[in-house]
Amino acid sequence: MTNPGRYLTLLPPINNATAVTGTPYFTENAGDQVQQHDGTITLDYMPAQFITIRWETGYRYSNIPYWTGGRNTNVPAIFNGKTIYIPSGTGLTPPGGANGNPADYQCAAGGDSGAGYFPPASSSLPTGQAQAIANCQGLGLANGFNATGDPRALWWPSLVKNQTVATMAVMIRF
Repeated sequence: MTNPGRYLTLLPPINNATAVTGTPYFTENAGDQVQQHDGTITLDYMPAQFITIRWETGYRYSNIPYWTGGRNTNVPAIFNGKTIYIPSGTGLTPPGGANGNPADYQCAAGGDSGAGYFPPASSSLPTGQAQAIANCQGLGLANGFNATGDPRALWWPSLVKNQTVATMAVMIRF
């Protein structure tokens, strides 16, 4: 699938985000592109009429981080227009659980930063991300990352570009 505007790509449920709320971790702006493909191989063995043993493996790829990744990996984050790699959180839920503000960046130590993708109109900071970092540091929720503008003050979901899944199942009809 090649999608020049991400309008066909489902929004990952980061911090319980929906298409209405959006999330700064996966933008759906006009011009944001995505290319994805997947494949599956399945082998079924039927030793009796009503018994099936299935082995299946699947592989998915995306040119942007999209699939739920491994725990505690380094993930790419966009900061001041550059891609940097920082330690991720675990999965799609920020520390302390989903907090009801999926449109905002989340602090590394848990809690809402109070700023999303775009800066508030009253802010003199150039980006919503910079405002979020400053807010997390000011609230003491930066998890020890208090250098000015340090993106590690924010929580980042664990998203990766590819994923392999293997399944084995035994199906019995009664």
